[in-house]
Amino acid sequence: MPDHVSIVQMQLAIVQGLFTSIGFAIKQNGVNSPMSYETFLLNREHTLYRRDERTMRKKLKFKEKCYLIFKLQPVIKK
Repeated sequence: MPDHVSIVQMQLAIVQGLFTSIGFAIKQNGVNSPMSYETFLLNREHTLYRRDERTMRKKLKFKEKCYLIFKLQPVIKK
């Protein structure tokens, strides 16, 4: 078993942790969110991050600090 993880594995773990934290905050009414917890769970697989992760990976550089910034967009009902 290797004693390290790839940058992709690390990135996915960080993002999963952030989504878990955001979901928990929504579920506990800890943040003023435009969506319910159930809606959050249904839509998290379709987030901009998921569509743009390949581009984001190319921009990461070894031993450089990086940040993930989440911006909530209003929910548009169709």
